[in-house]
Amino acid sequence: MITDRVTLFGQFPGEVISLEGGDEVLVYSPVGLDGTKLRPKRDKRLSVQLGAVSEVLRERGGLSMRVDSEGGIRIEAYPTERYQPPNYALRLSPAGHGEFLSCAKAGVGLGAAAHLIVPTDAEADEKLRQFEEVLAWFPGDRAITIRQIIRGPSLDWRLAQLEARLDRRPEPRTRSVRAWPTWLRLPESRFWWWSAVSVAMVLLAAALWAGSLYVAAWIHPSEAPVTDVGVSPQPQPTETEANKGRKASGNGNDAAGSGAGSGPAADTALYRALAGLRDELRDGQGPIIRTLRATHFTALDTADPGDLPRDPGFAWGIVKLELRRSGHIDAQNSIFADPTLETPTRELVLTIFGYNRYREFTKVSDETRAMLAYVGCKAWRVPGLPERSRDNPELRFESRCDSVSEERAAKGFNSLAAFLAGARQSNAAGR
Repeated sequence: MITDRVTLFGQFPGEVISLEGGDEVLVYSPVGLDGTKLRPKRDKRLSVQLGAVSEVLRERGGLSMRVDSEGGIRIEAYPTERYQPPNYALRLSPAGHGEFLSCAKAGVGLGAAAHLIVPTDAEADEKLRQFEEVLAWFPGDRAITIRQIIRGPSLDWRLAQLEARLDRRPEPRTRSVRAWPTWLRLPESRFWWWSAVSVAMVLLAAALWAGSLYVAAWIHPSEAPVTDVGVSPQPQPTETEANKGRKASGNGNDAAGSGAGSGPAADTALYRALAGLRDELRDGQGPIIRTLRATHFTALDTADPGDLPRDPGFAWGIVKLELRRSGHIDAQNSIFADPTLETPTRELVLTIFGYNRYREFTKVSDETRAMLAYVGCKAWRVPGLPERSRDNPELRFESRCDSVSEERAAKGFNSLAAFLAGARQSNAAGR
C-alpha cells in the first residue's frame, strides 16, 4: 500500500483512492473530497482516472501522491487562493537519517525501503522543519530510533504478518460413521450451524424488542397508547405553565445534556443570554439580520427564548452569524440568503475553525465552541453540525451533549449579541 511508503504530516487526514490495475493514489484536500468524483466508473484507463483526481484537486486545492515507474513517490500540488502547498518533504532512510527533498523531485531516488513524510501545506512544512531541528538535540542513536518508529511498519511487523498467514492451515475434518447425507451430518454441515445461529439471533432480537417495550411502558406509563373508548386524553400544559415549570426547576444544568427535550430555566444566565440575543435579532436593521429573519430566524416573535435553539433554521443562522463575526466572510455571502446552503457552510466551518485529524476544532474559543455545541444539541441532538452524507459526517464541537458548559454557552450568546449591538449602533451613527 502507498501508506507504507508515505505519511502525511498535518491537521487533516488524506484518502487512499484505489484505481484499476492495482494502482493507488493518496489524495489530500483541506476542504474535504467527494469520493464519487474521484472514481470514474466508465473509463478504466489510468490516465483518465488520474485526470479525474486532478480535476477535483484543481477546484478545491490539495496534493496527490502515487508510486511512479522508478519506485519513488510522485507528488502533484494544486495551489489555490486559500491553500499553499508545501515546498519540501522529509525522506527517512532505512538507516534512520532524515533528508529534506523538494516536492517536485521527491519521487527521484527514494529507495525501496525509504519512507517519505509529506507536509499537508506550507504551515505543516514549517512545523516539520522545526521538528527536525528539535530532533537534532537528541543523541544520534536516540534520534535514529525516533525516525525508525515513524518510518515503520518494522521488519518484525511484516514477519509476524507472514507467519500468521502461514499458520492458517485448515484443521483435519472427521467423517461421520453413519452413511447419512452430507446436509444431515450435524457436526460438519454448515447448513445446520448457520440455521442455528440465525434462529438464535432472531430470538435474541425479539427478546430485546419486547424488553424495550416493557421498560418504556414502565418508565413512561403516560406515553403508552390508550385503547379504552371512554378515556379522554389529558390536556397539554400551556406556555405559561411551561414557563412556571422552568422557574421551579432550579438552575437548569441539564439543559444541554438532555438534548432537545428541555430548555434553560427562566432565571438562569443562559436564558437571559438567549433573550438578549433574541432582542438584538428582532430589533436589528442591518442587511444580514433582515435577510436571516426571513430565512432562518422566523420564530423570534412567537417562540420562547429558551426554545429558539430547538429550531434547526435558528441553529444554522447562529453558525452563519458566528462565521460573519469571525471576519472571514462578508455581508454579501450567498449563505445568508438561502437556508438550504449547508454544504458551503460546513466547508467554511472546517476551514475557519481548524478541524484536525482527531475531529477537534483548534481555532475557536471555548465560549464559541460551547455556544455552537449547545444549539447543535438542541436542534439535532449532536454537539455540533449533523451528518448529511458519507462525505459530510457530523462535526462535533464537544464530545457529548452532557459535557457542554451552559456558563460558557451563555458567554458565547452574549458575545454574539454584543457584536450585533455594536453593528446596530454603527449603522445608526452612519445615518
